[in-house]
Amino acid sequence: MKWQAVVAACMAAFGAMLCQANARAAGNSDARIQSLAAQIRKTGSGSQQRAYSKLLHQSVNAAVMRNLEQRCSSANRGPKVQTFSLVGTMRLDGVLTAPVPLPDNGFTRCMVAKMDSVTFPLPPGNQRGWPVAIQFDGRSGRVLYVSGDRQRALPRYRTIGTSSMPWVYTPVPRVPSGFASTCKVSVWLSVNPQGRVQEVDPDESTCPSSMKMAVVEAASQWIYVGTPGTRHEDSMDVRLEFGVKLGRVRVNL
Repeated sequence: MKWQAVVAACMAAFGAMLCQANARAAGNSDARIQSLAAQIRKTGSGSQQRAYSKLLHQSVNAAVMRNLEQRCSSANRGPKVQTFSLVGTMRLDGVLTAPVPLPDNGFTRCMVAKMDSVTFPLPPGNQRGWPVAIQFDGRSGRVLYVSGDRQRALPRYRTIGTSSMPWVYTPVPRVPSGFASTCKVSVWLSVNPQGRVQEVDPDESTCPSSMKMAVVEAASQWIYVGTPGTRHEDSMDVRLEFGVKLGRVRVNL
């Protein structure tokens, strides 16, 4: 019947429109990641960033974040998120503007949609705001890690593993409560030219699934920024090995 053909054509056109819209949205967020990563690299090791990071850890209203997380978790039936990151610019009035979620899923997109109801500590700096990447606990709302934080587990702004990529944001995998085993997990990261991890594939592992999934979740939030003058046209595959011992995680170089 002709009406069936018309419906099919309309559905195909609608699907194409959705794909194009999703592609544009992904492209916009990737461009934003690239811009923010470059800004974070410039500000991440300064005294202003260290002071602001301390303020974020101490002063973010975890109860408000936890309430939003509970609402978003109820609205999304996917896998429970242990941690997630938001990358954006903190306005001078303490609002995190247009944050990009890492990883990108229904839960994190829900959190992004509600961020205008959260007020953060006022940032340092100028009229353009302050670039930040913040990792949150997905259930308590606490701040776990902020771009620029020093970590004993991972080297900052250095070559990690077999990659020559300077990582600017590397949240450590969260060790499950009561986990006391010694084990290793290796993963392959597919990283696009804009510095976003597109895919994480577990490789060899001696860890139980809970720890392996914690590694995959954390690695999906990593960001790198290329050095000035370098340009990568294609995605790159990078292998990293995480070692777990005495409740701590390190990247094995």
